[in-house]
Amino acid sequence: MKASFTVGGGSCSGAFTTETGTITSPKYPSTYDSNDDCTYSIEVTGLHDIQLTFEDFGMPSSLNCTESYLAIFDGPTQEDPLLIRHCGNVIPTQNPIRSTSNKVYLRMKANGASNGKGLKRFY
Repeated sequence: MKASFTVGGGSCSGAFTTETGTITSPKYPSTYDSNDDCTYSIEVTGLHDIQLTFEDFGMPSSLNCTESYLAIFDGPTQEDPLLIRHCGNVIPTQNPIRSTSNKVYLRMKANGASNGKGLKRFY
């Protein structure tokens, strides 16, 4: 089964439960809003893990990615272990990113002052 999701317009979050899919940031490939704080959860069936592969990435850079960033957590909440926190205009070197369970939580946070193209990833 293959599904495609585009989260755009005024929406900035989503919960995805299909075995495969594509998730893009709002307005991708145009720039997202500078105040976006988007969350996405992915849950697949059974004992499967999740593999996230990035095709495109564009966010402002900052020291330790403390301003604008994408954070991916190994579980259903941002209280779960952090798999990666990334910013800048290059695809993460850790690509694909693999979970240890059937759930991941993603947060794409803009710093309120600048924006970028956003991102496109597959799972």
